[in-house]
Amino acid sequence: MENFDNNQNIEVVQIKKSWSKYLIDYLKDFNFYKSNSNDIETMYKERLSTRLFISLLFIIMICIIIYSSILLRTVNMTIRNPSEKKFKDIYDKYPNTLTCPCSYTSPQYSEFANFQVIIHEVCNSVFISQQWINEIYNVNVSFIPSNDIRTVLSSFWQLVRSFCSIINVSLDDAFSEFHSNNLLSLSAQSQQLLETKIKATLDFVINSAIINLKKNLAITCETISINEPISSLATNYFTYISSINVYTTPPIGIDINATSFADGCSCENLNGCLRSAIIFESDEIFNFANVSGIMFDCLPLDGALASSFECFYESWCLSLIMNVSKTNMRPEPLHIQSRFEHNTSLKKLLDELMIEQITMTVNFSSYYSICNPKYCTYSYIHRFDILFIITFTAGAFGGILTVLKFIAPFLIKLAYWIYSLKNRDGPRTDYNKNQSTNLILSKFFHLCRKLLGFTCDLCLNVG
Repeated sequence: MENFDNNQNIEVVQIKKSWSKYLIDYLKDFNFYKSNSNDIETMYKERLSTRLFISLLFIIMICIIIYSSILLRTVNMTIRNPSEKKFKDIYDKYPNTLTCPCSYTSPQYSEFANFQVIIHEVCNSVFISQQWINEIYNVNVSFIPSNDIRTVLSSFWQLVRSFCSIINVSLDDAFSEFHSNNLLSLSAQSQQLLETKIKATLDFVINSAIINLKKNLAITCETISINEPISSLATNYFTYISSINVYTTPPIGIDINATSFADGCSCENLNGCLRSAIIFESDEIFNFANVSGIMFDCLPLDGALASSFECFYESWCLSLIMNVSKTNMRPEPLHIQSRFEHNTSLKKLLDELMIEQITMTVNFSSYYSICNPKYCTYSYIHRFDILFIITFTAGAFGGILTVLKFIAPFLIKLAYWIYSLKNRDGPRTDYNKNQSTNLILSKFFHLCRKLLGFTCDLCLNVG
């Protein structure tokens, strides 16, 4: 059995050798340019031309295959009726080239977006209720110093209540303006881009509301300052009886004096007399401005804008106010955490519409269903596409084959002609012919190797 296997292996080896020898002999004698001539040199040149043709064809086709493999190609794709999930998947991969034209290009924000605003807790507290304002109002305000807290506290909370009402109206207007705006959406947008655009619109309407409030407040303050109205609380001017004469008409003379203070400040000054509010009781003055934040100015509006809610966060300070105001109400101090400091003035709070937080919600599914793109197109860069390599190579093969068919014989003739010029005077023996032929072939194939290396490098660089 072992001898049979050895004999079989020997036969296989012999068959392989015979086929190899046959193939080599066939390639040696293969002549693509075979003619009717029996001249040995002509036949030899034809075989050289054939070998050159095959060599060049092999080199060029390898270069073309390498080039088509590494060539960067732009592939364009179209998806019909893409779902929301499909859109998101494609956008994650090709965000820069994806385009999905919308069926409806101008939806309103109200159809897919909303926002909620939380304002300072004071606007929802008992401190702006009419009951609290009435409780802390002192009917004997005429007999209390104008900068006493009992004089200004009720008007302070009346103003805060008015500002809270104005802010709510401003936010309602901003809310309506936001929802009535249209989003220009020619193509479907990503959720991130959509939220960015919505936030920009929301910021715009909120900033517009802030600007309008600032402008109206500035006009109001300027008008009051120029007209110098007399405060009903006698904080800037007070009236007094200057004379009584029953024989004159009217019998009682009344004059007006500006409120002034020990430091020489007078409410005749257009800049006012801003200072901390005090408590005046039993001929003693207790100044708790360091903890209260309640400020006095000649005009109640100016004093309110400079004041803060600091005192109403502290239990002891709030108890003190309730005691001196003799109110029966016992409200809880402000306690909700705020992004504003407790000593932030009312003016600064108004500059930001007293907004604590804005929550924006975007329903992307609603937006996408409104957009309803019928198709999406995108493109990407691709290489090593087998189908493209085969198609490109097959397309180039015919043209290269035709060109090389004419070039190869010409190059052989050119090589012989150049060599004959260099050796025109030498003897033309058979030995010299063979030697010259071998030299030509050696130089030629050396040139082919260089050409192959150069061409491959060029293809790699281009790719």
